[in-house]
Amino acid sequence: MHVTDLDGRDGMLFRFGVPGPEKFWMKDTVVPLTAVWFAPDGRFLERDEMVPCPAGAAACPVYGPDAPVTDAIEFPAGRVDALGIGPGTTLIRIDPTADCPFRTDSGGV
Repeated sequence: MHVTDLDGRDGMLFRFGVPGPEKFWMKDTVVPLTAVWFAPDGRFLERDEMVPCPAGAAACPVYGPDAPVTDAIEFPAGRVDALGIGPGTTLIRIDPTADCPFRTDSGGV
């Protein structure tokens, strides 16, 4: 929240300790983002184009699949297509100690 850019990073990875229907909202977020959601086995589940919630709104939209997820990555809006992430992509853990411990079957993330 209150983030104006991703500080030169390609995206922000969110790991959830237990698979579940994790949801995001855009309250106090000022830049549009794209969220990509992954199943416990690493399969691509869903992509959501998330827009900032208007200041003073009574409620903000909630994004995310109803299916259990273990990982989500937020990217600046418009970046996901260039990375080739979508149906058929699998998120693979390659090194839990690395700055970027994951890759997709379509390239690095």
